Amino acid sequence: MIELLVIGATLLVAAGASGAQAHRRTRAARVLAHYAHTRELRLIPAPKRPRGSSPRVEGIHEDIVFTVDFYRLGGNLRSRVTATGKGRSPQLVVAQRSSFSRTFASATNGSVRSTEDAAFDKAFRVTCPAAEDIEALGADTRKDILFLDARSDVWLDANGSRVVLSWAGIETNPRFFDAARDAVCAIAAAQRSDSPYR
Repeated sequence: MIELLVIGATLLVAAGASGAQAHRRTRAARVLAHYAHTRELRLIPAPKRPRGSSPRVEGIHEDIVFTVDFYRLGGNLRSRVTATGKGRSPQLVVAQRSSFSRTFASATNGSVRSTEDAAFDKAFRVTCPAAEDIEALGADTRKDILFLDARSDVWLDANGSRVVLSWAGIETNPRFFDAARDAVCAIAAAQRSDSPYR
């Protein structure tokens, strides 16, 4: 009898977990559909494989292609905006000063740089191998990223061709997607010198 109760409780917990996951997937799909509709962008349905993949929104901003979607890191859902440059864009990492950024600090390559913007440098840590790459973080781009400081675990990674800006949770406010879009597209559009790093 006790075994049957334990099995029943386990099945209820599993059903509740799968129901919660289905609710999160539905909510995420609605958020992206709303964003695509209000901004007149293209909504791409979630692929059948891998299972649990997010739908995505695609668009062009300032002649740069960008994508908005959600992804899972460990067991946590995150919001993400990605852009791809047409040439050699800067290499840098911008991490919100939090436990998340400390956890991933060892993954960064380069020196910590100051933007000479006190509010930005207080909220974010910038790492890049070449000092000139910090120029990609112009005043408007810093303002857009600083707007995201209202969210948690904000992380931007620009690897020279692709720029990704992500943060914790399923974003529901389109203004945060807009700010992230503006930031990643500006960095992706910034052309880096072809001279080797010194």
